Amino acid sequence: MIRQAAILLGAAVVSASLAAPRVLADPPTPPCPQPAYLMLHDLPLPLARAGLAQTKKLGILTIGGAATEGSAAGDPAFTYPARLQADLIAALPGIPVTVVNRARNQRNGALAPEDLPAVIQESGAKLVIWATGAREAAGSADIDAYVARLEKGIIAIRSAGADLILLDMQYAPSIARIVNFGPYRDALLGTAAARDVPVLRRYELMMQWSDGGVMNLDVQDTAERRQVARQLFGCIAAALSPAIAQALK
Repeated sequence: MIRQAAILLGAAVVSASLAAPRVLADPPTPPCPQPAYLMLHDLPLPLARAGLAQTKKLGILTIGGAATEGSAAGDPAFTYPARLQADLIAALPGIPVTVVNRARNQRNGALAPEDLPAVIQESGAKLVIWATGAREAAGSADIDAYVARLEKGIIAIRSAGADLILLDMQYAPSIARIVNFGPYRDALLGTAAARDVPVLRRYELMMQWSDGGVMNLDVQDTAERRQVARQLFGCIAAALSPAIAQALK
């Protein structure tokens, strides 16, 4: 059951190198309502703003696991980083926007905190979006060890000269019944609050979309699963892009 849902929410292939996603010329706008209390507001992105003022371009690095890699959508152009790049290009006319996607799946392990400065430097990013916690929750990892790694990652990213937005875990009814995400989400949110890091509460957004019938996150049919994945990744991008664009205008 976990594997079936992971196919929808993530991917089975690692993105082995830094690469900006191909962007479709006219991306669709999916129906994905966002309750006001779950929306990002007043993002503090001083390093991204300074980088944009200096270079006149915006570089973003997305890191995470299988869901960030996003092969469930069937084409890299439909992953959430690609959709985010398209949304920001539309929202920030005249500003070159590049979203570099660095994702690793379960087999290949997550990026270590000590690797992040080099990855950020290579990408040229001034904003990092880090999806974290699903791997630890699925493996029942030690909470204190997870918090320590999270804190080291936050420090490493900021020390490398980039702002940070965290994404918490994804939600699907079938996975939520057998994986205890609660302690790991609490740890992530608590650490983020203590370090003044904004968090897109993806888990709650997806629960809202699932419970409200916006999308079936437990779909089994292959073709329908691909369409749901594309809708989901578009919705995640749509939850990020307005706040990022507003912070940089």
